[in-house]
Amino acid sequence: MPLQAVATEWAELLEPARVLTVSECRSVFAMLLQIAQFSPASQPALAEAWLDALQRTQGVSLGMCFDAFSIKTKLPIPQSEAKKWHKQIFRMLISDRVWQIIKRAQA
Repeated sequence: MPLQAVATEWAELLEPARVLTVSECRSVFAMLLQIAQFSPASQPALAEAWLDALQRTQGVSLGMCFDAFSIKTKLPIPQSEAKKWHKQIFRMLISDRVWQIIKRAQA
């Protein structure tokens, strides 16, 4: 699919304030991988973008781990983002629902 045909949708999905569904997050991952093929020099920025998209996704669970680890191998995150990545792994392993309960208990 040509990039121009879906540019508006992608711009909406990449909006930092937008909360994503798991399906939308997977679409963002696919889009970022496609962009990385066209522009290898953009990979560091794209790595941070997929991690940010994962953070903005509601309803993550163990089923999302494969997608996250797969994109991480293709668009590795910088070491400075390791703590954020580890939080997201934990969140996927315990499910978003349990994650939210823990966050409320800590507040």
